[in-house]
Amino acid sequence: MMVLRLPALALVAAALHVSLPTPASAAVIVETGIDDTVFTTRCGGTACEKAVAEGRAGNQAANGDFEAALGVPNTLTTANINAGGGSAQFTGWNAGAAWTLSYTAASNELVFDVTGLPALTTTSADIADAPSIFVRVRGRDDTQSASLSGLTFNGQTLGDGTLSSTGSAAYLAFAGFEPTADWVLAGVAQLVGGRGSAPAFQVKLTDAQVVPVPAALPLLASGILGLAWLRRRRATV
Repeated sequence: MMVLRLPALALVAAALHVSLPTPASAAVIVETGIDDTVFTTRCGGTACEKAVAEGRAGNQAANGDFEAALGVPNTLTTANINAGGGSAQFTGWNAGAAWTLSYTAASNELVFDVTGLPALTTTSADIADAPSIFVRVRGRDDTQSASLSGLTFNGQTLGDGTLSSTGSAAYLAFAGFEPTADWVLAGVAQLVGGRGSAPAFQVKLTDAQVVPVPAALPLLASGILGLAWLRRRRATV
């Protein structure tokens, strides 16, 4: 039986231009390609959600429901989404401009901060039971869109750093961080147009499972198998 030792694995990784994380620099694992159906199944409806930060353009009438919100929901309904966190009307969303935002955890306090608004805070969330984060965007059409860009978590770019929707919801999920440690999720939000509850984005702290399939893993596996085949071939020649 052949044992592929770490130096050989490192050589394969180097040949494939793949970085092997060290414990001190281990990065979070990221999953994309999720929709509302997948999230609802994994979450058990909204049962997995421990806290939700939201930006919503809503409609642009005088009674428009555009807002920034941070709460600890029992279920995601208008009545209780802001329980324990509060919300603020933010007409800037429907201007279609780009707004810098951050979502931070420190000493069991969550803070949702959007440029131009007072920061929203809550200490009601059970952060220790939220080892994964699901970021969701939902637009309506080409003229009513939602997008997030420059997405980072503790300085690490998440996926390609972008998430956008002109119709059905799109997600980016990640895990592999210590939920009770201090962390910062940052990015730039842009909501264009608005009607009803879209365009909008949510950042959900959850205990739902993240199932990553990093693009590098198939390449790395192929390299390992190829190296094993070469060694076996040399042994039989």
